[in-house]
Order: sequence, then structure tokens, then C-alpha cells
Amino acid sequence: MIIKSIKKQKHDIVVTFENEHVMHVAYDIYLKYHLEPSLAMDEKIFKEMQNENAFLFFKNMALKRLARMMTAYELYTYLLDKGASEAIAKQIIYDFKTKKYLDDDAYAKWYTEVKQLIEGPRLITEKLKQKGVSADIIHRYVDHIDESACLNASIAKKLKGGKHQNKHQLVMKLKRYYMQKGFRLDIVSECVKDAVNRLDIDEEALLKKELDHILRKTSGHIDKQKISERLYRKGYRYDDIKKAIEGIN
Repeated sequence: MIIKSIKKQKHDIVVTFENEHVMHVAYDIYLKYHLEPSLAMDEKIFKEMQNENAFLFFKNMALKRLARMMTAYELYTYLLDKGASEAIAKQIIYDFKTKKYLDDDAYAKWYTEVKQLIEGPRLITEKLKQKGVSADIIHRYVDHIDESACLNASIAKKLKGGKHQNKHQLVMKLKRYYMQKGFRLDIVSECVKDAVNRLDIDEEALLKKELDHILRKTSGHIDKQKISERLYRKGYRYDDIKKAIEGIN
């Protein structure tokens, strides 16, 4: 491999060989191998330089990627997606773990603390597994989550959005939401019911509003039985429904 020309750029050196092969070389590699036009390199030295250059290229890419916290597995798959060989990706991961740039234990601790108010233990466990964190590390932090405390804090924020639904509707809505977020059904049910029961909701006013809405859409004969059944399915109390229906002319 004989170097034909060398062109210095802002971030690297462009080396063109006589066989028209073009290689972007890191400045450190350029200095180490004393690259210059007409320099002849045997295959062994060329391969050595090529591997070192690739390592530096992907290492710099990985360092930029670590601007946000991530697991070793996430960075490894990112490097492979960007074209790094398995050997180089593994070498970078080993180097970063040794220097504590990557720490799955610290990541799992941080992730659990940040997400526990919006994601339950089941969902946090699932996501950390997808990120390549070991089961031992996951359990070290997930098993200490106080689901009741997290749910109570989260539900309190959710209920600040207004009282435009009756208590039954709120309970069902919140239970569906927190079950999807990976919280345990028994704890969700208890926390949601306690929080909703403490609310001061004018259910008669909501019922009247709902009934008025139904009547505006009703044309012709008014079927009180069907209207009653519809309101009951929405969670209104039977006595309140009966009283409201009796007032329809």
C-alpha cells in the first residue's frame, strides 16, 4: 500500500493510496505511523493501522453517544448499527467499563429513581431487561420500590386535572392507566379507590349534564328504561338516576 496523497481536514486526515483507496485517518494515527506521500506500507502494518484507526473512530463516536446515560448493551448495539465490528465494539465496551464510563448498576439505580412515579416495577423490570441489565442488578433496586407511596404521589397529580367525571369513571380510568404502567392490580385498586373517595365531586350535577346531553340527541319517543341503563353503565348511582329520570316530562 503506497500513499499517493495526504489532505489535512478539520477533524481528520484524508489519505489516498495509489490503488485509489481513500481512508479517513485520525490525527493521532497520522502522527504515530508517520504518514506521508510515497510511504509504502506492508499489509501487516496497514491492517494494524486500519484497526487502530477504526477503534479510535468508534471510540470517539461512543464518547459522544454517552452524553446521555445508557447501558453497556445499548452502546454495544449502537456501535454495531454504526458499522463497528464485534471485536472493536467489545473492546470499547470493556475499556469504558474499566474506566467507569459505563455502569449498569448505576444506570439501573438512576432509571428506577426517575421512573418509579410513572412506571410500575413490572414495566421498569421489562425495560431494564431490554436494555441488557442483569436480573440481579434489576432486583437490587426494583424490589425496594414502595408502590403505594409512588402511586399515591402520582394519582394526586393526575386528579388535579379536574372533576369532570364521576367517581366510578375516574376509578376505572385510573386503574386501566396504572395497570398498563406495570403496577400491581391489588395495590392500584386500593390506592385509586382511596384517592377518588376523598374527592368532593358533585355527581348529581354531572348526572344532570349527562342526561341533558342524551336528551338533546334523542329524537321522538324517550325510552326512560334505556336512558337509565346507559347512565347506570357510566357508574351513576341508581337512586340518583331514578330521581333525575322522574323529572323528565
